[in-house]
Amino acid sequence: MSASRSLLALAAALLLGPAAGSAKVPVSDLARRLEWVGTVVSEPGWSVWCASPIRDDAGRVHLFVSRWPSQGVVPGWYTHGEIARYVADRPEGPYRLAETVLRGTGKPGDWNAFAPHNPEVRRVGSRYAMAHIANPNPKQGWPRNQSTGLLLADRPEGPWRPAVGNGQVLSGSPDPAHFTHGVQVVNPSLLQVGNRHHLYFKAGSHRRGEVLFGLATSDRLEGPYVMAPAPISPAGVIIEDACAFLWRGKVRLLTTDNHGSITGLGGAGVLWTSEDGGLTFPRELAELGFHTLPTYLPGLSDMPVRMVYGNQRKLERPKLLLDAQGEPEFLFATSGCALDGRPHTSIHLLRVARQPVR
Repeated sequence: MSASRSLLALAAALLLGPAAGSAKVPVSDLARRLEWVGTVVSEPGWSVWCASPIRDDAGRVHLFVSRWPSQGVVPGWYTHGEIARYVADRPEGPYRLAETVLRGTGKPGDWNAFAPHNPEVRRVGSRYAMAHIANPNPKQGWPRNQSTGLLLADRPEGPWRPAVGNGQVLSGSPDPAHFTHGVQVVNPSLLQVGNRHHLYFKAGSHRRGEVLFGLATSDRLEGPYVMAPAPISPAGVIIEDACAFLWRGKVRLLTTDNHGSITGLGGAGVLWTSEDGGLTFPRELAELGFHTLPTYLPGLSDMPVRMVYGNQRKLERPKLLLDAQGEPEFLFATSGCALDGRPHTSIHLLRVARQPVR
């Protein structure tokens, strides 16, 4: 390596830090500006997950969260999960529990008999839409029996009503040739793109070491949603937890990168950019979306952490709160790493600073 290239590499390493410097993809402007705020929802006796923020007309933040009254993550999230709403006057909190919004029906045969989970709430015009998942039986057919529903309301406080029929809008295709046949359709993320509504989703794969992402579209918020014939994600990767959003004129997806197959950093996040209005997300445009926990918490090794779920000190289920100009303002996420040593998970908050902080 030439002397000038060595100096450039050293400067980049000093600017980006060791985690960012080892990434296989460029570091996004979003990742450069994220800074730790703290834990905002920690519920005694409950594990919480999947925090989706939305502002109301008065500026209050409503946080829709999955939770279950048990230690750890498995099996509570898919047997006893419910969706609750927390409220705060500002994104940093403090948050108070307002209500349980949704529970499973408990009725055999219902697609949503058990454990509503993966809530994502968006404002679409004058209405609020909540995409979520559920399952008909956690002891038979799970996880492939999970599917996606959609609820609508005029206010974040509800009442919430099914968008259509029983509320189910996406499930595995009956066509054996389709990539969703016989697998779960989960992790929904809803986004209006022009006059169409995009519903991004994760589908299981019949190939080990792979998780697929798909897209369903509709002219109407209520649906019906028609799934594209092929996945929008690269083959042979494990990504999940997409957050779809419009930023600087382009459709983006913020996902996890569990094994580091895209970013080179296991447990980091990927920021995907579409050049065709959210229909495809080329791998060559992928950037590092966020780092793992040690980047934001240098003193993590001195904290009484407990690995409640998994073995990576990472963030999961990233959801952005945008400001009035459509700029990312805060990132909400959870983690299988309990920072306070409890056998429960919590919701954490990162701020998107005005200028790069790393």
